[in-house]
Amino acid sequence: LPRIQNDGLDNPFSEEELWEAIKASPAEKAPGPDGFSGTFFRACWGTIKMDVMAAFDHFYSLATGNFSDLNRAMIILLPKKDGATTVSDFRPISL
Repeated sequence: LPRIQNDGLDNPFSEEELWEAIKASPAEKAPGPDGFSGTFFRACWGTIKMDVMAAFDHFYSLATGNFSDLNRAMIILLPKKDGATTVSDFRPISL
């Protein structure tokens, strides 16, 4: 029997699919708040590929219904100045 290719949205991410997305991303813009640009991902792909794939595989494994892991964050208030006392004196960040 011929193998039927299922290109559904619920399939795991492939290395080729991620590499194509990286190549299609803008070179000088960072896709997220970490500041890593498309140039970084292209230049370092051989080194970071396994870690990126592991992150996407973990994300895919959450599709079994454990989405609470994605929606969990710890909010921390960082003081903007010494002696911070009011809410406006703090900057919230999520971890």
